[in-house]
Amino acid sequence: SHHHIKQHPYFIGVKMKTKDLSKTYRIRGEFVEVIRETSVDFIVETKERVEEADVINALIYKYLHDLKAKDVTKYIEEIKKKG
Repeated sequence: SHHHIKQHPYFIGVKMKTKDLSKTYRIRGEFVEVIRETSVDFIVETKERVEEADVINALIYKYLHDLKAKDVTKYIEEIKKKG
């Protein structure tokens, strides 16, 4: 089931208050490199400026509502604790 962002309670009012709700997060180095490469690929593909933050926010926009607690615990076990 694909929810539109406006229907998800997590994002209610986010467009009106984007600036005061913004926060800086630490992104793992191995992800930073892939994000950088992806943004460059998108720039080549679209011929428009694509910021790395746009790639990260698009991931959140598209997938956060499908994320389950087990996905987070799997990430912690397989990636965070081993690196």
